[in-house]
Amino acid sequence: MFTRMSRWGSPIVLAIAKLPILSLASPNTITVFGFIFSLGAGISLVARAYGCATLLLLLSYLCDVVDGALARQRRLTSSAGTVLDSLVDRYADFVMGLAVCLTVIDGAIWMVICCLSIFGSLMVSYTSAQARLFGLVIPFSWMKRFDRSVIVFFGISGCFLADSLSLSDPRMPMKVAILFLALGTNVSALIRSHSLFKSLKIQS
Repeated sequence: MFTRMSRWGSPIVLAIAKLPILSLASPNTITVFGFIFSLGAGISLVARAYGCATLLLLLSYLCDVVDGALARQRRLTSSAGTVLDSLVDRYADFVMGLAVCLTVIDGAIWMVICCLSIFGSLMVSYTSAQARLFGLVIPFSWMKRFDRSVIVFFGISGCFLADSLSLSDPRMPMKVAILFLALGTNVSALIRSHSLFKSLKIQS
């Protein structure tokens, strides 16, 4: 489902990248602005300003997808830009992960769930990196960074909606999202690991 969403969004991203106002900024500048928006979203989430967090997170995600499209459009792709984008993505993920954990943790159980979601996310990235190292492609692609970002966004926007409706615990949508991430990422990591070991045995 999330893979199809990313494909549907590609024409929109390309259209945004062609906006005249973006000609004033370099792809690397947009990458940095994306991290600033992500930092603001994390701070807003901890402060329980869910509407502001939703808007800033959306702007951060837009920057994250537009910078690459803009670089390709202007033929400014480079190894340095790719490394910068990857580093900024990791820091942005850490900021949002920390903010989400600080938001939903209200006991030992939720602390464990948050730790599992972080560990699962790391393992999904790790198995993908290991597959690339050996020149392999893992067919199971669920719970990549885009998928996790969509889940977190829906969780935060759900908090905004719940808060607007004055529900007893507006954090509940984010708790559901974190629980889904904890289960989904670890199941994905296990399936990826099995696929990786199987491919390595065939290769050897």
